[in-house]
Amino acid sequence: MSKNLVQQFEAHRPDGALLDINLRGKQVFAVLPRLIQQGLPVIIMSGYDDIALIPQDFRALPRLSKPFNQTALRELCVTVFAKR
Repeated sequence: MSKNLVQQFEAHRPDGALLDINLRGKQVFAVLPRLIQQGLPVIIMSGYDDIALIPQDFRALPRLSKPFNQTALRELCVTVFAKR
């Protein structure tokens, strides 16, 4: 997953990424440094609201806990991605 995600980023250059921390048993933490290094705005999501589950290096990233409402998602996306 992580190699594929980086390849997709490099091929398509998205404006930002909304990433679930754990998707089908695979965590996103391995690819986050590369995406951040490239200047991609990132929002992380999780069904777990425990900050201790997020590695220290990524705790300052914008995040949403699931379940979330559409208004909260929209507002955070505008705040994070509109800067680009």
